Amino acid sequence: MFNQKNTAFLGIISMLFVLFFVSACEKAEIYDLNVNNDGGIIEQDSNIKEPDVMESDEKEDTKVLLEKKEEIKQGPNIVFEDLNWKKYSNKLLGYSIDYPTIVNIMGDDLDQHVEFTGPLSNNEWWPRISISHYSNDFYRPGDDISVEEWVKPFPEYKIGDDISIAGLDTVHYVQAKTPQAWAADYFYFIKDNQLYNITIIHSNDKQDWKLYDRILESFSFNYGEQVE
Repeated sequence: MFNQKNTAFLGIISMLFVLFFVSACEKAEIYDLNVNNDGGIIEQDSNIKEPDVMESDEKEDTKVLLEKKEEIKQGPNIVFEDLNWKKYSNKLLGYSIDYPTIVNIMGDDLDQHVEFTGPLSNNEWWPRISISHYSNDFYRPGDDISVEEWVKPFPEYKIGDDISIAGLDTVHYVQAKTPQAWAADYFYFIKDNQLYNITIIHSNDKQDWKLYDRILESFSFNYGEQVE
């Protein structure tokens, strides 16, 4: 009887020890604990943190994305010496002009108005140049009318530097920047009773007269075929 009780008692003690050991191991796993060789529990230092590889990759991806967005916002750094050039010709009016291939040629009716717009920078296009030669009364001044007589500046415009485009008398007006508009330069000249206006808009306060002069100096009347 005594042996049976002792055997039962030892069995209960063994079961309790097993349950205690299993419970300790589960707690070690739940609370990030380690079990030593003796079965004891060693708490891991909470200040030690293994590097999070995924978190590091996400930060790097975010950095690259922000850099790309900043590049789009600021626009490309245009170097004049690296530009490639083409020639645009208008068959109806018989003129041609050089333009850098970084710009796009736009306009609903190119025989009325042509726009040369460069890459987008801070939500604005630069360079931004247009040639207007509409068929309305203002752009058809008639015979023996000089451009100085015909085109008068707005009160806030100033007289710009002297210039001759395509060997013709040209008036040059300068518009300062306002809260509503960027600064701009306007060039007017008349050929065969047709008034022409070349406008350069200095979007984002950016000016490059080396580029502008190359375009203005290339304007000529040659009555070639229209090429874009």
